[in-house]
Amino acid sequence: MIATLPTKADLQKGSLVDFTGRHKSESSNSLKIANALNVKHSNVTRVIRKLTVNEKISRLNCEPSEYLNERGKSYRYYILDETASLQVVMGLSGAKAEQLHKEIAQAFVSMKKENAEWRTQALLTTDTTKQANDHIHWLQKELTKVIPTSMRCTLLFVHIQGAITKAATGSAKTKRDMMTACQLFQVGKIEQQVRKNIERLRREGIAAEHIREAVMGLIKAQSKSDETEAIGLQISRVADAARLNQSLATGLNNGV
Repeated sequence: MIATLPTKADLQKGSLVDFTGRHKSESSNSLKIANALNVKHSNVTRVIRKLTVNEKISRLNCEPSEYLNERGKSYRYYILDETASLQVVMGLSGAKAEQLHKEIAQAFVSMKKENAEWRTQALLTTDTTKQANDHIHWLQKELTKVIPTSMRCTLLFVHIQGAITKAATGSAKTKRDMMTACQLFQVGKIEQQVRKNIERLRREGIAAEHIREAVMGLIKAQSKSDETEAIGLQISRVADAARLNQSLATGLNNGV
C-alpha cells in the first residue's frame, strides 16, 4: 500500500513548532517558515540548500520530504530541527525574519517543555494501564467460566480500553501517541477507578458478569461527567491559541 503524501495545507497546520511522530522530538518545516514570513517557499529552500552546502546544517538537522500541491504534483520541503530552523531564519533578510527568529526560539523552548511533560505522563499512564489490565485479565478468566464464547468475554480488553479511550478523548480510535498529556492523565485516572472497582467488587463476591457491567457503567458515567469540563477546556485552549497567533502576527507586523 502506497502512503499518501501530505498536502501543503496539512503541513502548514498547527503551531510553528510541533512534535515529531510519537513525540520523539520537536520540529518546524520550510513551508511553515515561508508562510510565517509571507515569502515564496523557494526562497526558504534556497537558503536551506546553501546552508547544507556550506555545512552549517546537515541531514541530521534537516530532513527532505515531499508534499502534494493543489494540482496533485509532488514538491520537496524540509523538516527542520531547532538548529536548522534558527539557521534558516537567520539566513533570510528583513525585520520580519529577525522577529521570527526570536519567536521560533521561544516556541522550541515551550514545545520542549510540553513534550517532556507529555513523555512523563505517557510513562505514568503506561503503569496504570498495566495495573488495570492485570485486573481485567482476572475478570476475563472469570467470564470464561460462564460466557466463554460471548464477545463480552472474548473482547473484554477491547471493550474496556476502547470505552476508556472514548471517555478521555471522544473517540475510541484515538491512539496513545496522538493524545495530549491531559488526555493521557484522564486515561490513567479512569484506569485507576476501573482497577479499584474490580478489586472492591471481587472482594464482595460479586459475579463476574455483574462486575463487567458495573465497570462499563462506571466508564460511561465518567465520560458524561467530564463532557462539560472538556468543553470548557477546549474553549480555553482555542482562546489561548488565538491570543498566541495574534501576538505572533502583531510582532511580525511591527517588525516590518
